[in-house]
Amino acid sequence: MGDRISRLTNTSLDLLPLLSRLKPLARQPLALVGTGVTLTFLILALIGPLVAPYPYDEFVRNPEGRVARREAPSAAFVFGTDRLGRDVFSRVLWGARDIVGLPGGGDRAGGRDRHEHRFGDRLRRWLGR
Repeated sequence: MGDRISRLTNTSLDLLPLLSRLKPLARQPLALVGTGVTLTFLILALIGPLVAPYPYDEFVRNPEGRVARREAPSAAFVFGTDRLGRDVFSRVLWGARDIVGLPGGGDRAGGRDRHEHRFGDRLRRWLGR
């Protein structure tokens, strides 16, 4: 039984290599801030559509029932609305998927630029390591 437990602890996720890679960041505060901003952006790209208050193409309405065109930022619309009445915060969250190159992003009409597609593939491959 003891041998089994020692094998399990030896094969468990070893965080030492990961921590050794992050050690140089601790000495450079700006790099640490940049890493934090990047990780926040990636997390928002992953969960953005789940937390977005509206679909990316929905015309939102203000409390009076009219389409909320060019509304200023408020509790109802965190980043405000655009000239067509779409929630800007929701569009930013949905658009993050396009920038990172996650599935579900890209040109809604179909197809992508070949170089953009290759960049997205490389980024996904790098993130998967």
